Amino acid sequence: MRISSQVATWVLPAAVILASLCLTVQHRKELQSIREELKEQKALWHSQAQHQLYRYVPEKPDSSRKRYLYVKDAVGDGVTDDTKAIKKALKKAYKGKSDAIVVLPKGNFLITKQLMIKGGVTLQGQGYGPNPLQLKFDHGGSVLLYCGNEYALKVTGHSASIQKMAIFDYNVGDCANVEGQGAVTVYANSTLVESFTMRDVLIYQFMSGTSITLEAENAGGIAYSSFENVRIRHAKVGIHLNAKDEGSFVNSNSFHDGAISGGITNVAVLVNGPGACNDNQFQGMVIEPPETSITHIHVSGAKSNIRMNDVRLEGSGMPSDRPLVIIEDDSYGNVMNGMLGHTFVQADLNRNPEINFMSNKMVGVKPPPYNLFWNAAFNGLNETATSMDLPGWTSQVGNLEATYDSTQTQLFHNHKILQLTYVGNGSPGELRPKTIPNSPIHSFVSFGVYAQSTVAGSIGAAMKYETGSTITSSLHTGSGKWEFIGMSSLYDKTGGALPYFVITGDVNISAPTFVYGHSQVSPGADFISSSGARMSGSFTMNAIAVLPQTGDKWVLPIEGNIFDIQPFADTGGTTCSTTYSSIRRFNGADGNPRFAKGCIITVLFPACGGCVPCLAIANNAYISLLSGNNFNPDPLSVNANMMLMSNGDGTWREISRNGSE
Repeated sequence: MRISSQVATWVLPAAVILASLCLTVQHRKELQSIREELKEQKALWHSQAQHQLYRYVPEKPDSSRKRYLYVKDAVGDGVTDDTKAIKKALKKAYKGKSDAIVVLPKGNFLITKQLMIKGGVTLQGQGYGPNPLQLKFDHGGSVLLYCGNEYALKVTGHSASIQKMAIFDYNVGDCANVEGQGAVTVYANSTLVESFTMRDVLIYQFMSGTSITLEAENAGGIAYSSFENVRIRHAKVGIHLNAKDEGSFVNSNSFHDGAISGGITNVAVLVNGPGACNDNQFQGMVIEPPETSITHIHVSGAKSNIRMNDVRLEGSGMPSDRPLVIIEDDSYGNVMNGMLGHTFVQADLNRNPEINFMSNKMVGVKPPPYNLFWNAAFNGLNETATSMDLPGWTSQVGNLEATYDSTQTQLFHNHKILQLTYVGNGSPGELRPKTIPNSPIHSFVSFGVYAQSTVAGSIGAAMKYETGSTITSSLHTGSGKWEFIGMSSLYDKTGGALPYFVITGDVNISAPTFVYGHSQVSPGADFISSSGARMSGSFTMNAIAVLPQTGDKWVLPIEGNIFDIQPFADTGGTTCSTTYSSIRRFNGADGNPRFAKGCIITVLFPACGGCVPCLAIANNAYISLLSGNNFNPDPLSVNANMMLMSNGDGTWREISRNGSE
């Protein structure tokens, strides 16, 4: 069953039942303690003397601080509905001087309708007491007791802020059957909301909804918001980032420190598109509900990803087969590191190479760093040819002339500088690799080349994007300096990776580099590369035993270099004259894979003679032997062998032989 289909069913009534089942024993004890405490407090609050004892009397505001607006009419006894008084203060702050701060005194403020926090307005309390594990309603903090079915607070404007308070889903007494949609929503509908801040806030007990939601729709956007030391305890969903349509975005928002803990029934952090919901950062957070029914972190959408640095993910009660993190296949570029305790991450790690937790349950995956451009050193150029003749490379358009630039110092050891002269009449030239090894497990490719030119836009990197369209990199600036021109992107798997360079002006190039994966590239020589090789140890080649084949067209496995031909079957009889079975072609017919040009193979001939036929290699148009004659090893010859070089087109040339004829 797909996780995404589970997410879609959260709105069903079954989710409410699930929420109650997922509550820990400790959570139930906390709820019972809170209910008992509320009963005691109500009795005290109805006593006038005690009511005056617990009521906060704010200081008279300093005339020099007119930006502060104190909520004077709210009672804060947990019984009186203070919605009207707080709304009045917020409305007055919005209409007055910008950057107004509405100061909520100490107390327990019952609100029955949603509070709107508009642009430039801050709602600031006095903290939430000394014990976040269990709210103490007589410890002097500012607590919003929400008894409504929407979000308790809704933010719709720039530079709004919520600070130093607790927001509690007040599901006791007359509010026991009232289920809040959530605590705080930052909402952008066809508009932008930027630079919202939330600091030192405890969000508690929203078991039927989401503690914090950032939601944009109808081409709306939410960006640059900052959440610091926000504590979420007990909720259906902890944090939901949602770009509801293609034209909307929720990005570049940050969550610093803080924690999500307690009974989180579905998901702790939910991120989804289809709009751009990316580059939202979580720094140093702790996310440790014992168990979630779906996962702790869920990311979906081709434009969605998150960056989690130095986070702690724990799930002490999670079943071993349920992941703590699920990244759907359409999401890529997620960054996650820190500590992962219990279970694992479910993701395509090749699309997300920066997921790397400290854990004995999983390990991150990095793409291979080796350059897959053959002849990246540009060796072997035929400078006298009328068209470009360079091993491993081709100029399909034919409007480029190539020579070596020997006047400059090489950028990398043994990597020649290729000087390309553009001779086209407005039609771009193209420099393409002849072959690229296929690696279908990867979705990204990264490649580029060092380029030097005085012509602006003279060279760019290009490739087929995953949708089949052609995309290009930024172009050379024409600075006359060496610039690395390249790109990293998803590629079209239907035709394989097809990187190339588009050239519209004279340019020098050197050290082209290609790797699979979404990563940096490393131009220059490896210990074995197209620029040469140097080894101090042994070099092992693949030796493969090959059974005799019928006919004169043999097929050898291309992963081998040394082929130990096994003896033919004995034809029977007591006296037999020596016979030969000749080979005329290797891997040259019927669509069999061919050996690359320059590949060297060694054929080890089998023991033979008498009633056991011998193997011979015939000189012909497909196999050119040194003597111009067939090679028929003498049956008495010991360890007869022949070394051949592939021409890349199904034909071969003999290099050497051993064994008498």
